[in-house]
Amino acid sequence: MDAVTNEIKIFGVERTCTNFMKEICQRAGAHVSTDWGWKHHHLDDFYPKGNIQTFVCVKDPYHWLVSIRNYCENEPKYADYDPERLLKRFNGLNLHWYDRMIENIHPYFNPANIVKYEDLLKIKEYYNIIKVNCSDAFTDKKRKNYLRKITDRETINLVNRFISDEFFLKFGYEHIG
Repeated sequence: MDAVTNEIKIFGVERTCTNFMKEICQRAGAHVSTDWGWKHHHLDDFYPKGNIQTFVCVKDPYHWLVSIRNYCENEPKYADYDPERLLKRFNGLNLHWYDRMIENIHPYFNPANIVKYEDLLKIKEYYNIIKVNCSDAFTDKKRKNYLRKITDRETINLVNRFISDEFFLKFGYEHIG
């Protein structure tokens, strides 16, 4: 990423690389804004204007479910892990951001950039980012794990049941059968 002078705003569901993307932007000299609401919520009155570049971070929903499950198991405040509720929220928020920031954005505003977690993992210049705010050290083993195909039937069935075809189409992910 080239150094930018623009202000940056990042949105994404938890565990979709928002902290990783923030670190990348800051290393490039960008100011990452905390204005306009929390990065993990709906965009009520936010429209990116002028110099503001916006990013919507997404992750393959199968890997996302594994990631959020692991996170919830190790985080006491998420002891009430409910994969159906979480998957519905993942689907709904991502489609909300896509609609508000890409498809139906006001013509005077800049459309958002979609950032896929899996794509960031393939860029060698980002391999030296070893830790993000809410995670353990990011190792090559973890990187390879996120790039492998999910084969767990329970995970596949849950994602296929609660993530819409519209999500897969708009964000360019493939269903696992």
